[in-house]
Amino acid sequence: MRTSNRYDVAVIGCGPAGAVVSRELSRFGYRVLVVAGERRFGAIEGLSERAWNGLGHAGCRRALSVIGPEVRRVAHWNGEDFEGNRERIVDRKKLDLALLQDAGDAGARVIRARARTVKHGQDGWRIEFGAQSDASSVEAGYLIDAR
Repeated sequence: MRTSNRYDVAVIGCGPAGAVVSRELSRFGYRVLVVAGERRFGAIEGLSERAWNGLGHAGCRRALSVIGPEVRRVAHWNGEDFEGNRERIVDRKKLDLALLQDAGDAGARVIRARARTVKHGQDGWRIEFGAQSDASSVEAGYLIDAR
């Protein structure tokens, strides 16, 4: 196996979970690769208070800077109104880019590509990419699928 394309851990996907795990593993000294293709469509979504707090605890400053205001969720059930929880409005394309930057800031290598094939072998995992990436394949001892 080539050492330049060999990582301790490969993380496929870089939403909140993928960004946090890649940051934490990088901080512990693991050689981490994040593989994340660009979102194919724009979306405005709600981010839970728990996810927002988790990003803050993990130090994802760039991601926190693109998250919008908090909004209340009010439900009407059986003749009664109640507040279930709160969420924050987020533009997912902006959040995805900020999460990738947060992962890179912590020391993870980021490849902006979709994993074409993922194969498990005796020595770990091999991930192959389409033509849009700067590498044709990489290898890792451990794989986290966070898509």
